[in-house]
Amino acid sequence: MQLFSAKLSIEIDESKFRKRWELEQRLNAGPHVEFFFADNRIIKAQIHSSPRSPWEDGNFRKTFELVVHNTNVGGPECKVTWLG
Repeated sequence: MQLFSAKLSIEIDESKFRKRWELEQRLNAGPHVEFFFADNRIIKAQIHSSPRSPWEDGNFRKTFELVVHNTNVGGPECKVTWLG
C-alpha cells in the first residue's frame, strides 16, 4: 500500500474528480486507489498496490495532476502541492 497527500490551490468538485479518475483508470489500468477529501482542497490517496509492484511515484503524481486539471477545465488553474 502507498499513501500520498496533496493540497490544491483551489477547491474542486469531488464527484467530478472521482468520475474523471474512474475514466482514467479504465483507460490505463492501475491499482485500486481510495481518495479521502478534506474541504475539497486536501486529498489523500491510498493506493492498494503490492510491495513488489508499487505505482511509481512520478507516474501516480502525473496521472493525479492530469485528473485534477481535467476536473477543472474552463475554471481557474489549480496547482497541486505534494505534502510529506
